[in-house]
Amino acid sequence: MRVALALLVLFALPARADRIELRSGQALDGAVLAGGPLRLVVDGPQGVVFVERSAVRGVVDALGQPVPLPVGEVDPVGVVRVLEGGVRVQRRDVDVPLSIHGAAAVVLEGDVLRTTPYGRVTLVVAGGAQVSARGDAVVRFRQGTPELVEGTLRLELEQGTARVLLPEGRLVVTDGRAQAEHVRGRSRLLCVSGRAVLQAHEGYTLELPRNHAVDVKAAREREPASVAASNANAWPVRLEQGDQWVSVQPGERVVLLGLTAERRDRRGDTRDPPAEPLPERAPPAAAPQAARRPEQAPGPRAGVGVVVRAAAKLQLDRPGEPSRRLEPAEAEGFSLWPGDALVTADGNAWVEASGARVQVGADSRLTLRPPEGGPAFRLRGEATFETEGQVSVGVGGGEVGLLRGRMVVQTGDAGVALRVAAGTAGARLGDEVRAELLAPADLRAVFEPRGRVRLSVPADGQGVEVTAGTLDLRLAGQRWVSHGRTGDLQTIDLWSGARLELLGQVRARVLPGPAETELLAVDGLAAPLPLVPGTYRIAREGAAVRVLGAPPGAGAAPQVEAPLPPVAAERRPSPPAPAPAQPAPAPDPRAGGDEAHAFKNGAVVTTRGWGPVRVVRDGAQEVELEGPNGRLFLGPNARATLSRRAGAAGQPATSRVETTDGRWVEHEEDAAPFDLWLGGDGRLRVSVRGEAQPRGVEVEPGCSFDLTIRRDRYVLANVFGQVVYVDLGQQVSVTRRSGLRVRPGK
Repeated sequence: MRVALALLVLFALPARADRIELRSGQALDGAVLAGGPLRLVVDGPQGVVFVERSAVRGVVDALGQPVPLPVGEVDPVGVVRVLEGGVRVQRRDVDVPLSIHGAAAVVLEGDVLRTTPYGRVTLVVAGGAQVSARGDAVVRFRQGTPELVEGTLRLELEQGTARVLLPEGRLVVTDGRAQAEHVRGRSRLLCVSGRAVLQAHEGYTLELPRNHAVDVKAAREREPASVAASNANAWPVRLEQGDQWVSVQPGERVVLLGLTAERRDRRGDTRDPPAEPLPERAPPAAAPQAARRPEQAPGPRAGVGVVVRAAAKLQLDRPGEPSRRLEPAEAEGFSLWPGDALVTADGNAWVEASGARVQVGADSRLTLRPPEGGPAFRLRGEATFETEGQVSVGVGGGEVGLLRGRMVVQTGDAGVALRVAAGTAGARLGDEVRAELLAPADLRAVFEPRGRVRLSVPADGQGVEVTAGTLDLRLAGQRWVSHGRTGDLQTIDLWSGARLELLGQVRARVLPGPAETELLAVDGLAAPLPLVPGTYRIAREGAAVRVLGAPPGAGAAPQVEAPLPPVAAERRPSPPAPAPAQPAPAPDPRAGGDEAHAFKNGAVVTTRGWGPVRVVRDGAQEVELEGPNGRLFLGPNARATLSRRAGAAGQPATSRVETTDGRWVEHEEDAAPFDLWLGGDGRLRVSVRGEAQPRGVEVEPGCSFDLTIRRDRYVLANVFGQVVYVDLGQQVSVTRRSGLRVRPGK
């Protein structure tokens, strides 16, 4: 009797679990349910835990004997915890039994779960999230992520971020619960708690707060995408595309026109296309008007990007939160917020944000634009950027912008290396050095002591257009230029051994000369100077430019009064016939060396080399002048300077309109016609005509801004060092608070 009782007690005791020893020195108790090439799943007192195979040192049983690790062809992705009614698992087109115990509870990569109308299944997946499916649901698993094909699915996660793939895009849930139901070609999304963000295939994002629901439909061949907010919502939901967003009011339906449903990789590739959604309001009647607010940046908790994948662990630095480590499995699909910084160590990471695809190299740090504004990214280390629109990258001591192309940026304490493989890039390095690169092109920048910047092009590199202070030049392979400034004195060293000392606003350009020589063309000198080794000292005295010293062999050039120079512009049809003009008012005797013209409304225009000022209308409120290829309008008490520069050596003649705070607009000869308005409050508006879709720019005073209307049909803006090409139909606004905002054309 005692023996039987002892045996009964022995069999009633729970068996001791295996011990999984990790390379970090930690250990897990439990049973290894399944293992694949990259991942193991352990069930023990701590619950279900997914462990990278590379992190496991070994497994021993209760007696300390080593236990071989299971090795399967595919990785485990989930473990069943609740099983009710009819549920089937299809694995490689074969139905396999499903249980809540042992290895039969494990769901593998590529499996398809199917529930009956009354069936329900709940799984624990990698990262700790719980996934429940019911109501004739069909769920497949790709790259460890559940994908809802049809039916109802619920995702729960107490802390952290999880995602699920839908026919319309990717749903990212943070610190809460969300439900998705896909029937009859549309999905109803409900955020029960926490926060949920839909990253749609069409490129827009939709943010759902707690207890809010929407119906979404993806674009089809003859039907645009749409979003309908539930009547039961307490607040509007936010729909965002790039830098633009709208509020979808309760009970309101938004139809997204002008979007192409790019059927990207169902793993969740939701990169932003260059076009913006053009919402068209549909019933109900008397629906509140949803205001578009292009000047407002995304909210601090709005997802602005996503980690596509990572080759190794990442560090996430989020403002206001402690740093955290992201495992590769957790990092995939991780939602990024404004101001987030990703730090790589042993491997690359792939990110999509701000309409760009970024591959971040090892030992690098990539920061997304914070809510207060600035470039889209800031980089320390190495990264590859690719975009179908525009993207800007802040680097140490400057900023780089890319238009529709691909570039590699390397940055550190010493300087910046830039390689443009496709598209066009512009760079601001330091305060006064800029460069324009047309692919393929390479450029190196070194930040020297005392604020000097040195640019160079590799031996096999293509020529790069550079502006160093007030000097324009083209850097060919194996050439370099170094620029520095002390007060009004610029010192510029060139590859040829020439050194330029420019005092005041002296503008010059290096031009090709005969027999592979170079010439130095200076605004204010009647003829260019041969560029030879030695020091050139050139100064502006009032309206005249004088050569104070030049090396032997440079020759002498007569000094004449000349305007301050401009830069570049665009090509368009010939201007309309000018309206009858009247003589300009008499010059203001207080104008000094320049010629000033005062008008009835208090506006004053100063001209330098402009020629006669033709006045179309001199009114008490507004003055209208004949411009270089259009009209100039001046408000009460407005102040502007008009200057012209003759073309030389194949360069076009240019005209410039400049405000007192340094903003300017420059127009090349034969470029598109344009109209300019300068208000008494300093606000500047420019409309570039000559196309079916005119381009518009509006700039408030105090901004760092210049605009070049080029004869090659480009309109180039430089805003706070960020180079932007203004495309047809675009409307650009620049403010001190929000920086640059672009509203795409239709």
